[in-house]
Amino acid sequence: MPGRWATLKPNRSSTSLKGITVIEAPIDRDPCPACESNQLQPVKMYNNYLLLKCSECSFIYTEKRLIPADDYEDAYDAAGMYAFMVRAAQKTATGEWGVKKLWWFKRLALRWIRTIEATSLMDIGCGPGTFMLIAQRLGLTVEGIEPTRAAAETARSLDLRVHCGYVEEYVANGGDRTFDIVTCFEVLEHVPDPVGTLTCTHDLVDANGHLILSVPNVDDPYMLEQPFPQSIPPIHINFFSRKSMAAVLHKSGFVIERVFTLPIPTGTVSRVYGKTGLLIRLPYLVMLRLLGKADGSSLVVMARKNTTGSV
Repeated sequence: MPGRWATLKPNRSSTSLKGITVIEAPIDRDPCPACESNQLQPVKMYNNYLLLKCSECSFIYTEKRLIPADDYEDAYDAAGMYAFMVRAAQKTATGEWGVKKLWWFKRLALRWIRTIEATSLMDIGCGPGTFMLIAQRLGLTVEGIEPTRAAAETARSLDLRVHCGYVEEYVANGGDRTFDIVTCFEVLEHVPDPVGTLTCTHDLVDANGHLILSVPNVDDPYMLEQPFPQSIPPIHINFFSRKSMAAVLHKSGFVIERVFTLPIPTGTVSRVYGKTGLLIRLPYLVMLRLLGKADGSSLVVMARKNTTGSV
């Protein structure tokens, strides 16, 4: 129910690492979902979910992998996020809103797209279709995949071609068309099998095409301190770094061409400490960046298919 999400907060009881509980007892577990290594270490309890870290690829993820689908809609409804996303799509469709209203990583993706030859785009996790509408204005033929029925129906009402379901279902049901560009914004942090999702995505990318994705960046030292239900387990169950993202893309048959993140994590810090807290911490954040110990809150990656045959 929406009400229960409004009160969810991370579990911050106990010691070390800024009050985060660190668990040390090793037990037998399923291998890492990213690289299949068994070298796993418990990291902390985060909103009552145990996080594990792979010693091989640095992937951090919840031990519990399958989260009820209704939980996502409850969380986003409680924050009014779906309503805002629908409003954004509708205003974009009428021309009231444009590129400047997109999240910065989507604007960056559009700049990258302009540097390559592309005529078609598939947006995985397209929501009500805002990015598709903007891409369409650039002359691209667009399609989308969206698991949430309400969002998919909104996109369809805006004359967008959207398949309701998951990319795995789309591919299994015969979706064999390939695209010059496949986008996947803020999706992989939610899925129980990121390699499986990316492997299916690989089938949709043309031989000379590109995948552009974004995920929250756990190289941001404040990423695992977020207070909002939409940023913590069970909504986010995967936490990628540059290293672990490279691992899952390689295992899924991709080669990274570009990686970008903002220089300091202004978003996560302001959400935890407020604007005043951000201003107080800015010198510290700049120092961390100069020392190579901090990154921005989102990781944006462009990759192409691995055509060498080696994975």
